[in-house]
Amino acid sequence: MKYDEDDYLNEVKKYILSTYNQHYVGKEDQIQVLDLLESVGIVEEHIRASCIKYASRYGKKGGRNRDDLLKLAHYAILLLYFTDKKNLDIASK
Repeated sequence: MKYDEDDYLNEVKKYILSTYNQHYVGKEDQIQVLDLLESVGIVEEHIRASCIKYASRYGKKGGRNRDDLLKLAHYAILLLYFTDKKNLDIASK
């Protein structure tokens, strides 16, 4: 790929996998905050707000913080997931 996208996608994947070991994720049988937000119909809005948050603070908090870009990519993927899920739910009705 011209801009090394495959390398960046691999880095994003490694970052996402590392987030599942962090303390706020909890155990598999626990409800995730995103699942709760989805159940009340506001998950997409929350995720879009998180995308804005990490995009706007890039270059400000801790300089050109690579983690902000990785978080932004993670939230963009989550938005794809929940949007597709919602569209499939609507189509199946």
